[in-house]
Amino acid sequence: WWMLTNQGHHAVSVLNGGLDAWNAINGPLTNELPAVTNTTFPTHPWIRTVDRHDVENRPDTTILIEARASERYRGDEEPVDPVAGHIPGAVSMPLTDNLNPDMTFLSPSELRKRFLSSGIEGTQTVILHCGSGVTACHNILAMVIAGIPAADLYVGSWSDWSTAGLPAAVGDNPR
Repeated sequence: WWMLTNQGHHAVSVLNGGLDAWNAINGPLTNELPAVTNTTFPTHPWIRTVDRHDVENRPDTTILIEARASERYRGDEEPVDPVAGHIPGAVSMPLTDNLNPDMTFLSPSELRKRFLSSGIEGTQTVILHCGSGVTACHNILAMVIAGIPAADLYVGSWSDWSTAGLPAAVGDNPR
């Protein structure tokens, strides 16, 4: 969703709840391959992305939201990167908290309440990140569903930050 819309392709859908939700409503499935026609899609420079320098030098008014699991945010465990913890100042908002038990998104009003609790007021810059720039897109989609203006994505995320030798915070406190 994020990659396609970021490149200007707006006829994109997300299956809320995944294949289980589709099967629950008896949505049609097939194993027949569709006919594919070669075409070209013009690409554009990525928009709404930031890099390590932007995050490191962000104004104090910028909201930095972390999408990884709480255990990784706190630094209790780090299965991927050489350093455990989080970017100082980042607010922990695990992407799994966007979902109901059946794996569908919370309602727009519930998502809005959740993200506004991070300090978002609608006027400041919001940057989302995760481990490597993929799962933060789930939070960006949740914000869009909630009617909150689009946020920037730190594509390199924790992997980029932690391997650059920049400061790491541990525990539940953002600082």
